[in-house]
Amino acid sequence: NFETQEAHAAINKEFENIYPATEAQLVVRQILGKPKVEALETGVALLGKNKWGGTGYAYWAKKLNDAGVFPTLKEITDNDNYQKQSPLIMTCAAGLLAEFLKPELLPGNFYAQYKNITVEKILSYENEWKIFLQNIKSETGETKQNDLITNINGFNFAHEGYQIYNGYGGTTAIHAVEKMKSIGTNSLAIIPYTGTGVLNEPTQYHFQNGAGGENDEAVIHSMYEAKKHSMTVLLKPQVWSWAGWTGHVKMENEADWKLFFDYYTKWIIHYAMLAEMYDADIFCAGVEFQIATTTHEEQWKKLFREIRKIYSGKLTYAANWGYEFETLSFWDELDYMSINCYYPLSDKKEITDTALLNSFEKILDNIERYEKKYNKPLLFTEIGFKSIDYPWIQPHADNDEQNVNELSQKRCYEAMFKAMEDETWISGIYLWQFPTYMDYTEDNPKGFTPCGKLAEEVVQHYFTKSNH
Repeated sequence: NFETQEAHAAINKEFENIYPATEAQLVVRQILGKPKVEALETGVALLGKNKWGGTGYAYWAKKLNDAGVFPTLKEITDNDNYQKQSPLIMTCAAGLLAEFLKPELLPGNFYAQYKNITVEKILSYENEWKIFLQNIKSETGETKQNDLITNINGFNFAHEGYQIYNGYGGTTAIHAVEKMKSIGTNSLAIIPYTGTGVLNEPTQYHFQNGAGGENDEAVIHSMYEAKKHSMTVLLKPQVWSWAGWTGHVKMENEADWKLFFDYYTKWIIHYAMLAEMYDADIFCAGVEFQIATTTHEEQWKKLFREIRKIYSGKLTYAANWGYEFETLSFWDELDYMSINCYYPLSDKKEITDTALLNSFEKILDNIERYEKKYNKPLLFTEIGFKSIDYPWIQPHADNDEQNVNELSQKRCYEAMFKAMEDETWISGIYLWQFPTYMDYTEDNPKGFTPCGKLAEEVVQHYFTKSNH
């Protein structure tokens, strides 16, 4: 807060590598004034802070540049664009820009000119900047263990509370993690969302920064708690739209598709950096973009290769059940095949437990055909059933006109686990879902979570049995 000359920070252990340099910005503003180019203020505040992001801004800038996704000089110096883009990417770009300009304008002149340096002046160094980027010197990061993880008994950990205390960043998230651990959970999928109101034209994806939202600090907090409880982490960023399902994202022409991939890449690379900084074990590069993936596989392959230059853990993509999963062929680019599995088990209201089991076994046989075809370990990145009368008919649908029925949910879970029990080709499952606050079930009795319901006993039985 420049008006009151205050900087507030969370100093919990999980945030020790973040260092946004906000307190240093107060000093820079007080001594040098407000610059015309906003990135300069962040950049000067970062100078000399070689541990930003754990290894320094130059280290991350080099990774981004080697991947071909480092922002252009024009993007960095455009104040409006600077605010809209990834704070991680733009912060390390700002540090590098200040480091570049200081000798270019001479040490004495740089600070004398700082307040009035224009965008045009900076852009006049375009050629020198490109050479500078190609010669970035940085520390070498640690070599990370990249073993394939199997026997995953996981939950999608859903940020359901949009107050500070009951989302990913809150105290209730700690209690939820402890509860999941107590019933045998050994992995969490953490899902930072962005929202969009358009499906058929390219749009920039915004980054959550509200105090109660899935902001970076909140995501890091839940990742930290999972690791503290000896769980692995799948970071699964997801686009949600109030205009419809993201599987229906479809651009009108190839120029728009190019923009779509440009915007999506800028968004997803932010989380690839976060995953690398904070040791997520698996990273999911996308979720249920059915039309975008099945019509533009080469663009997705390019994106996967770019992510791999930023992120050194295991990589996957969460395909929607049915057409998308059964059509895609880019699995060779990834470490896991993944499916969000909501195949119907029956179209009948009355069904026996044996029929539910047989139906699920047929579904697994179908999925296994594709797993064998590509010879890749497979994850169920989403699977679950609501506690309603007939959750087996349309597992993915709301169907909130049905009654609350915990027994029907429990029966589906029993069939699912029994069918999966001896299938060694399945590397793991992430049940949909477990909320960040324990009162969620009371408020949403028909929802997917088994938390506090009859199905929780089934989950605990099979999770603990599998872990032994």
